[in-house]
Amino acid sequence: AHIKWQLLPNMKLDAFFSNADGLDGLLQSKSSQNLFFGWTPDKKSNVEYTHKELQNSDPLSQMFDQVTNQLMAFKDFGRAGKLKFTDIHFASNTNMTGQAPGFELQDLLYEAKVDAKTTLSTETSRTRFDDGSKEDLTSGTLSTTLTKATGVSVTETKIDRDGVSRDET
Repeated sequence: AHIKWQLLPNMKLDAFFSNADGLDGLLQSKSSQNLFFGWTPDKKSNVEYTHKELQNSDPLSQMFDQVTNQLMAFKDFGRAGKLKFTDIHFASNTNMTGQAPGFELQDLLYEAKVDAKTTLSTETSRTRFDDGSKEDLTSGTLSTTLTKATGVSVTETKIDRDGVSRDET
């Protein structure tokens, strides 16, 4: 089933659901879900939610089973800058050998124009993995235009990881 629905002029829903049983004469099943919900309360704000899910009872295909949920919110404050928040939850079939663990990620990005030629941005990201490990990222960038064809950009990024994984600066 596929549903596309413009709930309001600034709100839309797009959903796709698929289920199949008894594939190839076997007792196998597949299901797929894709859901998108978007809301734009005004010209400078946006909220989006996405859900994607894939499940399969075939033992050879179960390694691809996964669920992803993502929430994104954006706000343009005009001269005060732009703010974007993203929250992602990913789960996979971790019973399979070699499969990456699931994770939760929160990311906050802020960008502002200091003047007509200079932009400042900062980002903070926090990731927590199902295996208990973590990764935290902070980054700041200052960019300026010197001429129409040249500019300078300086970025400092720090990545803090658990355990034996290398931190980066």
